Amino acid sequence: MVACYAVGWILGTIGELIVAQHLGLYAKRNPIPEVIPAPKEPVLIAELAEDQSVPDVASSGAGAAQVSQFAQTAQSAPGNRKAA
Repeated sequence: MVACYAVGWILGTIGELIVAQHLGLYAKRNPIPEVIPAPKEPVLIAELAEDQSVPDVASSGAGAAQVSQFAQTAQSAPGNRKAA
C-alpha cells in the first residue's frame, strides 16, 4: 500500500507539471484581447448620429430621412435624460 501511495504521488506530480506547461503554452498562443469598456451612461442614437461627421448625409436617401426623423423625435421628447 505504501508503494502504491508513492507511485500515485509521483504520477500525480508529473501530471500537474504537464498540465501547467500546456496551460502556459496555450496562454501564450491565445492571449486575451483587450476589451473596451462600455460607456457608463446610456448614449442616444441621435447623439451618435450628430457626433459622426458625414459630409453628404442628405443625399444618402431614406436612411438619412429616418435618422433625421429619429433625431427630431429624440430632441422633442420630454427631458428623460440625466442632468450631467
